[in-house]
Amino acid sequence: MFKRGKQQRFLAIAIALLLLLTGSFILVKQFSEEKSYFEYTEEDVKLLANLMHAEMRYAAESEYFSLSLENENSEDLKLCYMLIGSVVLHRLESRMFGETMREVIYAPGQFSTVWIYDIMTDIDTSPEVYEWAEELLKFGPKGPDGLIYAYWFKMSDNLEPYQEVCGMYFYMGEGITKKVEGGKVN
Repeated sequence: MFKRGKQQRFLAIAIALLLLLTGSFILVKQFSEEKSYFEYTEEDVKLLANLMHAEMRYAAESEYFSLSLENENSEDLKLCYMLIGSVVLHRLESRMFGETMREVIYAPGQFSTVWIYDIMTDIDTSPEVYEWAEELLKFGPKGPDGLIYAYWFKMSDNLEPYQEVCGMYFYMGEGITKKVEGGKVN
């Protein structure tokens, strides 16, 4: 009888440990599968990264602008790329420029690197920019909701930009807010 009692206690402890380990595994799995800010595809990452790079490349190669990619502080350069990507994502969230990443990027009259110069084709975007684009899609855009304009020039002396970095000016759009409840775009 004494032997049977030991076995039962051992079995009870083993079951308790198994349940504890299973519960811990489930919690770890849930936390490791955090939901992204945007539901996105690899094509979305590629489109966003290529647009970010095209805008920066055009600003650096144009005779009209003073951006020098080699001479910029690396933190400022990343911030500039991230803000360009954020402009796209804020536009996507607003639903005023399109319902998908492709629609927003290729909306007529919006990004001159796409609709005037068509430099989104044959583009050599670095892996680092793809990582930044995915970071934005996973964790959400930077800057306030209404940040929807990026220019290589100051729009007007009467209108102050939200931020100026690397020779790029970022402006707020009046009345732009997230159209999807909770700020999440599905």
